[in-house]
This record gives sequence, structure tokens and C-alpha cells, in this order.
Amino acid sequence: RQVAAAVADRGPARIVHLGCDPAALARDVAAYLQCGYRLLAVRALDAFPMTNHVECVAVLARWSACPLMCVPAGGVLRPRVSGVRPPVGR
Repeated sequence: RQVAAAVADRGPARIVHLGCDPAALARDVAAYLQCGYRLLAVRALDAFPMTNHVECVAVLARWSACPLMCVPAGGVLRPRVSGVRPPVGR
């Protein structure tokens, strides 16, 4: 959490965070969210085949850095289209 807060304090528009454990990545992403970032994408990678180890990559961006995206109440990331509201309940 301290590393995530220190990275966020530097103010980058986007962050690509590599985590060696899904639980640790979730903890770090939560810290970024508290610092004004939002999660754009996350992917699990099998960097070590034939083991149970999974790497995870998350892409985050500052709210102000992504004016063309919106997150409705359901939390699904969708492109923002002028004059069109996202469906309710999704």
C-alpha cells in the first residue's frame, strides 16, 4: 500500500502495475482507487507454465486522464457517447 500511495503521489496519468499474486494485486489496486485512479483493464498471465503461480497486470488511469470513459453505477467500463446515457442496472 505504501508503494502504491508513493506512485500515486507522483501523479502519473496512467499506471501499469504488475503483481505476482492476485490477492496482492487486489490490495494494491484498492490503494490506487483511494488515490483517485480507476481500473481500466486487468489480465492474468501464466508466466511460469506448469506451476500454480500467476502474474497479474493491471492498467489504471487518473479520473481526469480518461475523459472519454465513464463507469456507471454497475461498475462496467463503457465509452462515453455524447447525449447517450449508459443502460440502467448494468
